[in-house]
Formats: sequence, structure tokens, C-alpha cells
Amino acid sequence: MEDRIELGLMMSVMQVGDIQEAIEFWSRLGLEVRFRCPEEGETKAAGIGHHSLQLLLKPASDPDVIAPQSVYVVTNGVEELHARYSTVEPERTGRVSVREYGMRDFSVTDPWGHRVVFGEESRAD
Repeated sequence: MEDRIELGLMMSVMQVGDIQEAIEFWSRLGLEVRFRCPEEGETKAAGIGHHSLQLLLKPASDPDVIAPQSVYVVTNGVEELHARYSTVEPERTGRVSVREYGMRDFSVTDPWGHRVVFGEESRAD
């Protein structure tokens, strides 16, 4: 019997201290707001993303106690993406490194410690 189930988009949930600040941070890096969940005139959650990278931003119940999350995004054009992100958020963008598991990657860390790592397969030269 053929398995017809397909796994689609993955959305990582990230608790943040300030929804609007988080939206502004990720928007500077090219992510777009996909949806907002308003409640009493405030945004209580927001979906933000670019292609297959989707983040669900939610307010932390205690902004002083946030468990940082990590997400690994396989992409292409790591050098170009790194150049773009390090221009916009230089203090929050790590350098490109070649890993022992065969990937070249770098990370972006948001103001709450969440890391999104962007990597591509390392080519043997």
C-alpha cells in the first residue's frame, strides 16, 4: 500500500518578550507577516516567514524566562544570505563555518536567544 501522507510546512513556535519587536527584527531579515491573531487590540501571536521557513511568534508568559529554540533551515546561497543578514543585523549574525557533518552554515540569533541556522551542503573543492 502506497503511503499518500505528505509532510508539509513546519512552523517553529518561539516565545518572545515583545511580539512587535520580534516582527520588526525578522522583517528586517526579509521574513513577511503571514497572519496575526488579534485580541483586545493587541497582537497575541503572529506567523512570519519566507518560503518554507515559518515562525509562530507568541508572547512569553514570563519574559524573563524564555527557553531559546533552534531551527535548522537547509537552503542554497549561504554566502549571499549571510552577506545580506550580516549587513542588516551584524551583531546577531554568526560567521559562515564548514561543519564536520558536511554543511556550511551560519546562524542568526534573535533578541530572545532563538537561533535560526541556515546551511547548505559543503562542496569538496
